[in-house]
Amino acid sequence: CAARGAGPPGHALVARLTRGSESRSDEVLAIALHRAGARGVSPEEFRARQALRAAATAGAAAVLAGAIFSSPIAAVVALVAGFVHGAASARSAIERAATERAERLRLELYTVNQLLALHVRTGAGPIQAVQRIVDRGRGVIVEELEDVLNSVRGGMGETEAFRRAAALPPEPAAARTYALFAAASERGSDLAPALRAL
Repeated sequence: CAARGAGPPGHALVARLTRGSESRSDEVLAIALHRAGARGVSPEEFRARQALRAAATAGAAAVLAGAIFSSPIAAVVALVAGFVHGAASARSAIERAATERAERLRLELYTVNQLLALHVRTGAGPIQAVQRIVDRGRGVIVEELEDVLNSVRGGMGETEAFRRAAALPPEPAAARTYALFAAASERGSDLAPALRAL
């Protein structure tokens, strides 16, 4: 990205440009990006893209205002307004994506919980059941479950991986499913009836 190529001065410039419109910490922004399905986009990359979008909007607004009003003051006002609008629209796009993702989670969750319950009833453990769904399925829930498996493969405990997943999704029902798996991994409780109840 542009800021990364510019090194520390580029990072500092991006931080200054986006401070007013994107005041969330890296941790909070990372969760927002995850909820929006922006996999692989770091908070730093998002801020750089936001700054570029804001700068492009600001430049276009300034040129247009300067051409229409033939006034430097109008161009400066349009520049500031365009920057604020561009930065805010980048943030709004993330929020819209998170809302759409939550809806998809809701639509997929019932079927996935039924399939997980079926696998658990046939003797699969929590991770085995999740692996079977990931191997055969597609969709937002499958992506979330694949992240859990990747965390476990990376050395994280099953309970911790499911708890982490429960803290991230934009849909409360999905969080309840992951929390249920965390409890089952920790205590060995019967998952199937609880999954069907969900």
